[in-house]
Amino acid sequence: MLYDFIAIVCGIILLYKGGEWLCFGSVSLAEKFKVPRVVIGVTIVSFVTSAPELAVVLNANESELPILALSNIIGSNISNIGFILGLLILFISIPLTSNIKLLWLLMFIVSLVFSAVLFFDGNLNTVDGILLLIIAIATIFYLIRFQHSVVGIEASQVVLIKQGYKIILYITISGFLLWLGSEILVKGVNRLSVDLGISQRIVGLTIVAIGTSLPELAASVVALSKKESGISIGNIIGSNIFNLAVVVGFAAIVSEFKISENYIQLFQRDILIMLGFTIILYPLVYYTGKKLKLDRFEGLVLLSLYISYLWYIFQ
Repeated sequence: MLYDFIAIVCGIILLYKGGEWLCFGSVSLAEKFKVPRVVIGVTIVSFVTSAPELAVVLNANESELPILALSNIIGSNISNIGFILGLLILFISIPLTSNIKLLWLLMFIVSLVFSAVLFFDGNLNTVDGILLLIIAIATIFYLIRFQHSVVGIEASQVVLIKQGYKIILYITISGFLLWLGSEILVKGVNRLSVDLGISQRIVGLTIVAIGTSLPELAASVVALSKKESGISIGNIIGSNIFNLAVVVGFAAIVSEFKISENYIQLFQRDILIMLGFTIILYPLVYYTGKKLKLDRFEGLVLLSLYISYLWYIFQ
């Protein structure tokens, strides 16, 4: 059992470092080729911080662990809102803008479509995956074409790599770290869940979900340290959109997800909780009164809900 814990910790560390190095490499590559900043923020940053989820989902699904794979996605989205966003605004206020409200609406739409697809028959097949990817592409196109100020990222927010060969090296090594981290993490979690008699669903919703959300936390902390609060919340919401639309969509195309009848009702409940966390942001984002920001009060609300959620699923 000790080796299982060591494997989980090592897997999480590798995923974190892989996501961090991929972020440095991707942003440096985009800056080197003068890609517009909005493209970096909406696509690369959100996708980079979702890379660990993609690695774990593909690895878990290939290992015939669809319960762990989907639980990780659902739990990661809940963790991003309840734990990471709640923790950030508990200490630092985030001003609200129309762009943030737009991102919330897009996240809600994507969450609703994902939930409807999974609720329909408990499976995710190639057609479902293509539908989710089309929604992701349409979302990215809309943000880039019509909302140029959404989720930008300044070059000074990350440590830029100047040499071209180093950029390629960073991206290559980070991809290996993500793959290795997902291998170690999935196998460690699977063995631990068997040893402790804990379902893969519970482990996926908690340990793996929080572990693969670490890149979102790191990117958000960096953004806040550079006085770019809009990027912080934009990254969290953008990552949730990528998790559901791109990660699940791509994984469903590669290999169909099949949920056994024993787990369908539990997954439906987990999906409703994820939608609940998404919806609870609506009054927090749209009705903040004169202060027009997310601060300590909203942070306490989100963290309290997340702690309550953890208590609930372990009952």
